[in-house]
Amino acid sequence: MRFLNHIHNLTMEVYSVEHWQENWDELIERVEKGESIGVTNGKNTAIMMPADDELIRIYTEHNEAS
Repeated sequence: MRFLNHIHNLTMEVYSVEHWQENWDELIERVEKGESIGVTNGKNTAIMMPADDELIRIYTEHNEAS
């Protein structure tokens, strides 16, 4: 299953869990190059997106405070 989802006027490709499992390397490479891609099981959807400096800072500060 592959479809386009419109979030905040951005178009993002969303794939099934099975497609992610079969094409993991290709999809991760696309995310590492800056693309955000969704994965869904038909009920729930997650988004794989590149981590920018701000996201890494927030994650690091949160873990240090724990």
